[in-house]
Amino acid sequence: MKSVRGAVVNVDIKGDGEIHYDSNPTIWLSDKESKITIHDGKFYAGNSNECIYSENGIIEILGGEFHNIPAEGQKNFLLNCKDANYQAGTANIIVKGGKFYGFDPAANAAESSDMSTNFVADGYKSVNMGEYYEVVKID
Repeated sequence: MKSVRGAVVNVDIKGDGEIHYDSNPTIWLSDKESKITIHDGKFYAGNSNECIYSENGIIEILGGEFHNIPAEGQKNFLLNCKDANYQAGTANIIVKGGKFYGFDPAANAAESSDMSTNFVADGYKSVNMGEYYEVVKID
């Protein structure tokens, strides 16, 4: 699965497998009534500034590893929503776990130019582990 379009779905992604995709996001959700929940796995996007993208709908991340290699000159939006839909509340990414390489899901410019976008759910925090940020529950 790469893209969920044209149908209302509720998808759970589970397992320790890997998904690689070049030139576009690895996961792309476009229906505002749909939801994808990522429990674990490894996701790689090459030559793309986005790995996980919500055009519409909710993507909830409970775990997994997320990597991308933006094309030359592109900004790194490892997690991203369509700007207008994020502002309207029809697209969102909610993070409650996972490892995000080279991208802080709690302070980034995906939906704002001032690094104020925070995809991390209340009760969770993003911890800088050097090479990656890990989202964990607040004790």
